[in-house]
Amino acid sequence: MSQFRNSTGSNTSGITLSRYIRLLCLSTIVVLWETGENIYLLWYNISKGVEPYLNWEDLHFNFSRVARFPRFLLMDDVYHALVTALWIPPTGAIAFCLCFVHGGGKREGLSTTV
Repeated sequence: MSQFRNSTGSNTSGITLSRYIRLLCLSTIVVLWETGENIYLLWYNISKGVEPYLNWEDLHFNFSRVARFPRFLLMDDVYHALVTALWIPPTGAIAFCLCFVHGGGKREGLSTTV
């Protein structure tokens, strides 16, 4: 424990105790959020039924095709699963900003560069 305090307290170290705690909070949030989302998406995909792939040609058939459907043609559960999957990366970015952007280290770093 004293070695950790010495390394975070030294001027040559880039990490402080508050940054370390924020990093732990961020990693905990990301693990819990991503695990929950992945469980939901896995359940959603499996609940529709799993179809076997017969060969590599069947697997890669029409792989580069991007289908566009108007909202009224999508069933509600498909639409909600799609929107949920699309909101996973922005929520991770918001969690990162909440943990690191509002810290005092940002002000110190900006004052030294300006």
